[in-house]
Amino acid sequence: MRHTFAFLFTLLAGSVLAQKAVYIEYDYIHPTNTRIGYIGINNDTVFQGKKFVKIKGATPCVIRLMNYNQEALQAKGVLHKGTNLDSVSSANFSSFFSTTLGLIAPSVGINFSNILPKSRGQAKVRNAIPVDMAPLYPNFELLAPPTENQENALVKYDTLIRGKLSDIGRWKMLLNRLNQLRYNTSFEAAETKQRCVLLLGTLTSDAAVALKDEVKAQKAVQLLARENAEYLRFALLSFEKEVANAPRGAAEVVDEYELAKENIKEYQKYINSNTEEDLRQVMEQIRVGYQSILNNPFESHLTMIIDERTDILQLNTYRLSNENQKNAGKMVQSQPFFVKTSGNVAILNSVGIGLIRFKEPIETYFVNASKIVGTPSDQVLPSISFYLHFVSRGQGALKLGGHFGVGIPLSESKSINFQFGPTLTIGRQNGICLNFGMVAGRVSRLGGGLRVGDIYTAATTLPIVTRYEWGYQIGLSFNVATLLKR
Repeated sequence: MRHTFAFLFTLLAGSVLAQKAVYIEYDYIHPTNTRIGYIGINNDTVFQGKKFVKIKGATPCVIRLMNYNQEALQAKGVLHKGTNLDSVSSANFSSFFSTTLGLIAPSVGINFSNILPKSRGQAKVRNAIPVDMAPLYPNFELLAPPTENQENALVKYDTLIRGKLSDIGRWKMLLNRLNQLRYNTSFEAAETKQRCVLLLGTLTSDAAVALKDEVKAQKAVQLLARENAEYLRFALLSFEKEVANAPRGAAEVVDEYELAKENIKEYQKYINSNTEEDLRQVMEQIRVGYQSILNNPFESHLTMIIDERTDILQLNTYRLSNENQKNAGKMVQSQPFFVKTSGNVAILNSVGIGLIRFKEPIETYFVNASKIVGTPSDQVLPSISFYLHFVSRGQGALKLGGHFGVGIPLSESKSINFQFGPTLTIGRQNGICLNFGMVAGRVSRLGGGLRVGDIYTAATTLPIVTRYEWGYQIGLSFNVATLLKR
């Protein structure tokens, strides 16, 4: 369907006979800056200062949505036909922004199990540290046992483990803030991307550049997760060995080792065989979120066809369904564009029943005792009528116009009649038409100057002539377009 609209739009730009296309620039953040224009046959766009859409017949319409977060929002265009303008309400933008500003997309943190760490042997010394995001890579040289007393070793390993877990906590906080920004709908495109780069700068000074290349970023994420997970396991292993070799001495020394044992139990909850994968997931989601914001065009296009029966083009914006989002599927913004059709008169067709009465009574003639006798026929003739209406445009439920119609009598005489006069339409879509006025139809009358009551002795039948006469008509008909739509 969308390809069809695009094809029609292309034809419109190159064909002299086609209608002009409507072009709407809608700024999601600043709706008051919305511009309405028209694309001519030379692909030139002329904007108008008016706040309504003017069409002529069926017209393609392209809506360009700017400052539009494609990851968080979905827009739909709705064409209202015959809707009361007062019934269309716009969202309260201030309350909407205050709500979304407080919306926090929960981060995906580290979910460590309680499996005890597996030993990888003695601490390794890394000589080659990658340049990209170097501050995030651990320094394994720090894990070498200190030359001082054993109490200093306990403090050292405890401090190293706490420091690295604090670093990982900051990664989680960064991911949380990045998700908030990723699904935020209150910042302009430029500001969103600028904030994203600044966030990555809190990770390392070169993270925004290093994570921009997808291939290099994936390799860096895997290496970061592996190095930091091994660092934590080696540090914990060293800490456990120092505690296991606790000396027997003064009471205060024993207390320090008992405290160290308690700390080890807490660290074992977070450092295990799953640590590397959990770290990789956190860093990978940081990478994906960052690249998603950078690659988000913050722009979308919506195409549709506006026909001449449309009163309102309404642009509704909804929250995308997302398991990490609250209020998914809820409409957050609604913007109406009022439609006006060129000209002040609408043309429509209807079909119905018309009742006809001629000015002079209709009679059937015969001869009785050499005298012409006239017997009255049905004075009101029903007919199936087809109407062409000219009705004033507007939003009201009652509109006044005119009609021209053709009727086929349901009586024995099948001579068509012609009807014209005023019309009153009922309904915002002109669904019901009340027609009344004049009628011109063929009627059989006495010929040869004869009248009812005259003496007629000729051997031939009475001379009868058929002629058009004026009369009156009233009818009820229904809009063909409305019937087909139902």
